[in-house]
Amino acid sequence: MNIFSTLLALLALFGSFGGFSQGGGSSTSSSSVAAHSGTDFGNAPAIYLDTIHDDQSLVWLGNSQTNTSSESHPNSQYSIGLDDGLSFADKFVIGETVSMNYSLSSSGEQTAYVKTWLDWNQDGDWLDDKELIFSGVFTFSGTYNFTDDLFIDPTLAMVGDTWLRVRITTDGDNFGPTDPLFYGEVEDYKISIVSRLDDNSNINPEPATMILLGSGLLGFAGIGFKRKRLNKPL
Repeated sequence: MNIFSTLLALLALFGSFGGFSQGGGSSTSSSSVAAHSGTDFGNAPAIYLDTIHDDQSLVWLGNSQTNTSSESHPNSQYSIGLDDGLSFADKFVIGETVSMNYSLSSSGEQTAYVKTWLDWNQDGDWLDDKELIFSGVFTFSGTYNFTDDLFIDPTLAMVGDTWLRVRITTDGDNFGPTDPLFYGEVEDYKISIVSRLDDNSNINPEPATMILLGSGLLGFAGIGFKRKRLNKPL
């Protein structure tokens, strides 16, 4: 038996005893490892660069795990409309405040780190000053809902469409918008920012405005009536 055949025999022998691990670590059978709930990518446009979460089994956003493991590639827009971890108004009006409603879920008691970024200047990243719009840590079991108020700052916001990213993980607090993480989930949302002049969501004038407008119209009508009487021939 040559040396090559001897090595093959030794490898087969080790394999029959359940294998071995490098670096002195212990091996773990697949049955004792938590089942993965699917790899999750972001779905913002490719200019934002993608991120990845390998396992959603501990914590995730919303009620359902909207993993995108069936995507052929990241940024494929697979889960747009399915993300349910964050809800808010249809439009962000500059100078007003938006209620950001978060919904977190976990399997058992977990400590979860949540961060949210908004691309204020629409330059295709979440790295500029004040684009991290929320950061928090929560220890909970099951579901946890909360609301954070976001002021649409006129010195930061630009009119137009932009993107928001929210991430949840148990991997710790040291992560950015594109860092790969193991546990958790990422969700991306397209945001429409409008000016107050372009906002048609509240076009009904207030009662006081209606009273002033009515008084003005009556005043004009009265002036016209007096002018007609003055101009009436004798």
